[in-house]
Amino acid sequence: MLPIAQLYQVYGKRVFNLAYRITGNRATAEDVLHEVFIRIIEHADQFRGDGNVYSWIFTITKNLCLRSRKRSFRGFEKLIEAADRPAQTTFNNELERRYYVQQVKDGCLIGLLKCLSFYQRIAFILDVLYRVPVKTVAAILNKSQNSVRILVSRARANLKAFLCSNCSLYAAGSRCRCDNMVEFSLRNAWITRYNPKVAPAEVESELNEFKSEVLLYQSLLEQDPPPEMPSDLLARHHLTVLSREKMT
Repeated sequence: MLPIAQLYQVYGKRVFNLAYRITGNRATAEDVLHEVFIRIIEHADQFRGDGNVYSWIFTITKNLCLRSRKRSFRGFEKLIEAADRPAQTTFNNELERRYYVQQVKDGCLIGLLKCLSFYQRIAFILDVLYRVPVKTVAAILNKSQNSVRILVSRARANLKAFLCSNCSLYAAGSRCRCDNMVEFSLRNAWITRYNPKVAPAEVESELNEFKSEVLLYQSLLEQDPPPEMPSDLLARHHLTVLSREKMT
């Protein structure tokens, strides 16, 4: 097995993201990440080497995430209904609006995953999001491959039913609007305030300057060629490619 530092470099990010998607909480995911590698150090001698390190690490992650509490789809629907009203947030620019909407969308999708039963949730994440082979998912969940396929199928059906009635991005005409949830999400500290490293006004100014430069060059008048080519031009230049003689 690889040294612990190398294992962390290879699997640390994947473990954190798996834990985050399962628990829906960044702080909890960080705790799980640390605990996973503590367990690896403590039980490294128990890994016989005849299995997949990846599945072994993810099995530990799964077991540590089991303590995360579930949320019902109906409870999540009520949450969305509380925020489903005309947008109150005034966006200073389109970049800011996109920043907030992306966060709302991410939070909503992670919230939906938490509404699934635990095993549906982790089977869906590993199979659909991470594209882990069904055989490996079955080993991680300690279930048969057919059971994994059933879990994923049920998870898909549950998520589709919810999205069809609540998500306008998934089904046009649904009542949920990401823009409407920005103010609600900010009040509940579910998303972070927009604080770009580069001020949007500065970016816009640079883009306008570049656009002006392009327009300036585009304004240069195109010049027409002479109406007729001088009759002696070709004769004067004796171009080989235009010679009537065969080229050898």
